[in-house]
Amino acid sequence: MNYRADIDGLRAVAVLSTLFFHAGVTGASGGYVGVDVFFVISGFVITAGVVREFELSRFSIAAFYDRRIRRIFPALIAVIGASLVAFTAVMAVEDGRDFSRSAVAAMLSVSNIFFWKTSGYFDPAAGLRPLLHTWSLAVEEQFYLFIPLLLSLTLRRSRSFSAGCLVGIALVSFALSVYLTDRAPSANFYSLPTRAWELLIGCLLALKSDSLARLTNLASWMGWSGLVLIVASVVGYDGDTPFPGIAAVPPTLGAALIIASGTSGSSIVSKLLSTRLMVGIGAISYSLYLVHWPVIVFARFLTMREPGPIAIAVICAMSFALAVLSWRFIEAPFRHPPKPFDRGNVFRGAGLIAVIVCGFALVSTSFAPRSLAPSLVASAVEHRPLAFQSPCFLENESAATWRPELCTRTSGAAENALLWGDSFAAHYVAGLMTTSEPLDVNILQYTSAGCPPILDFRSYALPHCQANNQNALRIIKSSAIKHVVLSARWDLVRGRRLAEMQATIKTLIDLGVTVYVVGVSPQFALESRYLAYRRVGMARPGEGSWSVADEHYRRNEDVKRLAIASGAKFIDVMAGLCSNGSCRYMHEGKLLYLDYGHFTAEGSTAAVDCCFPFVRHTRQGQIQ
Repeated sequence: MNYRADIDGLRAVAVLSTLFFHAGVTGASGGYVGVDVFFVISGFVITAGVVREFELSRFSIAAFYDRRIRRIFPALIAVIGASLVAFTAVMAVEDGRDFSRSAVAAMLSVSNIFFWKTSGYFDPAAGLRPLLHTWSLAVEEQFYLFIPLLLSLTLRRSRSFSAGCLVGIALVSFALSVYLTDRAPSANFYSLPTRAWELLIGCLLALKSDSLARLTNLASWMGWSGLVLIVASVVGYDGDTPFPGIAAVPPTLGAALIIASGTSGSSIVSKLLSTRLMVGIGAISYSLYLVHWPVIVFARFLTMREPGPIAIAVICAMSFALAVLSWRFIEAPFRHPPKPFDRGNVFRGAGLIAVIVCGFALVSTSFAPRSLAPSLVASAVEHRPLAFQSPCFLENESAATWRPELCTRTSGAAENALLWGDSFAAHYVAGLMTTSEPLDVNILQYTSAGCPPILDFRSYALPHCQANNQNALRIIKSSAIKHVVLSARWDLVRGRRLAEMQATIKTLIDLGVTVYVVGVSPQFALESRYLAYRRVGMARPGEGSWSVADEHYRRNEDVKRLAIASGAKFIDVMAGLCSNGSCRYMHEGKLLYLDYGHFTAEGSTAAVDCCFPFVRHTRQGQIQ
């Protein structure tokens, strides 16, 4: 394939979208689709090269992997090694072990499987995993294991036959992705079988390049349409968008249309992408993709907060600087050496370096400066408190499993109150059960993972929410509920969905119940144990507080305004637990949070005692 500057320009669009999304730039909430654009580009470039070599009778599997190793691994090894050194200085031993395992997984090209099994891409904790972004490299590397062999076998018959085979595989992959969108979202996001169709679209473009070259009259239309589809996805999508599945069609189709427009002729979009600036960014796009995420995570560790505008600018500038250095001194010399490398030495060297890096990763945690205190380790281990267990806390279970006799958390009062919401409702249960003061009501817990208490809430990724929320009305009627407490992670409930809370409140009031809405509870940029670990010597022993993002205060005011306007009483947890923008995360040597925002038993008790209704010595000023 002859060099195409517009392809490098499209790489620039992909990497900038991803960089801006990860850095938190306003307006790039769907920038993660840049990875999907990369997939299409990779499929196109790889297949175009294989087809050219095959038709010239020069194709070699060994030569293919020689180029892939020199293209991918030198810069990847450098980033993994540098990250191991840098993060060893700031991570505790306990968390360094997870990082070490991720480094080994990245070296073995299985990090997509590792992260699929251990976290979701949009989970808050995922933002502190320095090698999370290598999942996409693993997908591509796994794709490279079969695509050259498949092409070499099918091209022996014809391009059309090869294209037909790839279409069949792509359709199966796409159907699987659509099917798993709401059934196994993490597996759908990370796995090759559900991502292969995006790479195969690029492959098909290369196989049908001769046909595309004849569509000169459509070049301009395809270019603009493709750019609009990508930009609309970057601006319009966010972490709530069910992805990939059908939602991945616009950005991948957009990338395909732009590539096709450049194949069929020159268009304005192709010329824009071929400008020196875009080509330059595209040339360093691989290195920029590799370095940007560790820089962002490292910034979070050092500042212990989400980056603001100035920090975002510094992160982007530093990422570009490191990318240029990586491209100039690592990536380019290995891709275009002055003298050809001996192929055998390339394979042997790659294997040896992989072993060395994996070995260093496994022992690097022994160099960490200190371990977490025993009390913090106890908070860090995986556990399932009573409040987060079925049938009172539903995940994929049916609402029919809920039982009032099992989920009545407090008793002895004359009236019943229903605590309804997601995990940010469930985390009040421990405090309600252990508060030293008697409650005026009996608390019944009805909570569902990820489901805000909104009757019309629908989510492809959380299909259980709609039925579970509708079942709340039956519970209210059958269990003689007089009070309903609505609580959720409201900062994730945006726009129209938040407005739908008002309709839910109205429905509840019409049933004759008193409605309370619990506002946003404190959330930190890092888990509380990280804050305590990093702030040793910075606060009184056993005490600690830290700021939360202004966004949470703004969302809290939004929820308050809508709740009160709808006739509900508002519980201002932020006002009760925070002061001057700073919220306590530790008290008397005990963490108040399990992670970035869910309460421990101590934190739950503090929140209930200060702010919750039905507790007789509650600070009434916090209920409005």
